[in-house]
Amino acid sequence: MFNRLAPAVAAGLAAAVLFALAAKGLTAAIPLSLLTPLPLFIAVLGWGFEAALIAIAIATVALTALFGAEISLPFFLVFGPATLGLGFVALARVQKDGAGFNFLPLSMIALTIPLASSIAVSVFVLVWAYLAGSYHAMFADMSALLAPAVTEFQDMAARAHVDLPPELSGDTLARLMALSFPGALAIAATVLVAVNFWLAARAAQISGLLARPWPDLPSQFRASRIQLGLTLLAFAALCLFRSVAVLYAGVLFFALIISLSLCGLAVMHDWLRGGGPFRFFLIAVVYLLIVWLFGLPIYLFALIGFADAIYPLRKTKLAQT
Repeated sequence: MFNRLAPAVAAGLAAAVLFALAAKGLTAAIPLSLLTPLPLFIAVLGWGFEAALIAIAIATVALTALFGAEISLPFFLVFGPATLGLGFVALARVQKDGAGFNFLPLSMIALTIPLASSIAVSVFVLVWAYLAGSYHAMFADMSALLAPAVTEFQDMAARAHVDLPPELSGDTLARLMALSFPGALAIAATVLVAVNFWLAARAAQISGLLARPWPDLPSQFRASRIQLGLTLLAFAALCLFRSVAVLYAGVLFFALIISLSLCGLAVMHDWLRGGGPFRFFLIAVVYLLIVWLFGLPIYLFALIGFADAIYPLRKTKLAQT
């Protein structure tokens, strides 16, 4: 029992410290705060659900004692379901054809990552709207927070002698950025959850604690038909709804798009295998272009991931999923 209790307590305290850095707005510590779910993911993948539950409880109690429920409750609602959900999908076994048990396919992880991320962002938005008093007040707060960034953007445009349309005045641009903020947050959250979960799985594998054999990600990480259906439904809701529901539809849609783009990147890695000395150069160029073009190429890779789920595009023979 101690073999699980000690790492669980350590993981909970580490997650609490990392989350507190973000909650208290310590700018210098923001990069570290991005690793908040990492200790919890390591706990569930390395020591199981009991350790994860203890870690979540320890972190929640510590945050409540130090900062109150307004800090600990969002932590619990955001990271608790994500940790347990991803841990379950990664470690669950199902009986296949009456002969032994197999782990769930990676397509389930590809689906769970955006679902966990969209739930986390939705909880964040709900809590913010509740504390602000209404969604209108929440967006007003967002606009005020983004006003300095808008001013800086306009100053940069002026220095570059770029004439912005009159419609993009300071208030209007801040409002547009505020409206797009939940979707942008969903994109960032999905990337962070995916990166932290991969790091946690690697740490558990290297330490010999990962119960699941390490998969061949380039050939096996792909989207399922369920994910394609959810993406289309979220897009339809985004286009048709005119109420606050469109906000949450956008959060789900962009989270699913990022997951599809990760599947598309897996296709690229599969095709570049055996590419000789130019393989790493080409991969580096692709990722640099994604950063340089402000993430726009991810939509191309999302289309590749979408198509791959319908008709496999990989050179490597895919396992049945």
